[in-house]
Amino acid sequence: MSKQKPKGRRKHVPLRTCVACGVARPKRSLLRLVRVQGSVVTPPVQAGRLEPPAPEQERGDGRAGASLPAHKIVVDPSGKQAGRGAYLCRDSACWKKALSSNRVLSRALRTSVSEDDRAALLAFLERELAEPGGVSEG
Repeated sequence: MSKQKPKGRRKHVPLRTCVACGVARPKRSLLRLVRVQGSVVTPPVQAGRLEPPAPEQERGDGRAGASLPAHKIVVDPSGKQAGRGAYLCRDSACWKKALSSNRVLSRALRTSVSEDDRAALLAFLERELAEPGGVSEG
């Protein structure tokens, strides 16, 4: 009595939840948005010394010339980019809900969504709607 391996073993399919509609779907059927780290430009050096930084560029320890991390939100087509991620359905209604409300993406990505990021994501949505097989209408 030997144990036989089952033929046609099904592979595990990872599920992720859309932050807009709350439906769990296979990871590959969703689009991932990711919060990536950027940086603010450091102040210029003049005559061998640093200019005093603007208040928003000052480090917590009071030293001049430091840069603060700035977050940017981008679409991650590979689903493997480093950073905190959130998933959205390929449905335009979910994208519009996520981009119209400050709370949905801000809460999922744990950062505030800037107007530049919102505009870039809306441009991505419009570009993908124009392509066949991209984000689907409602």
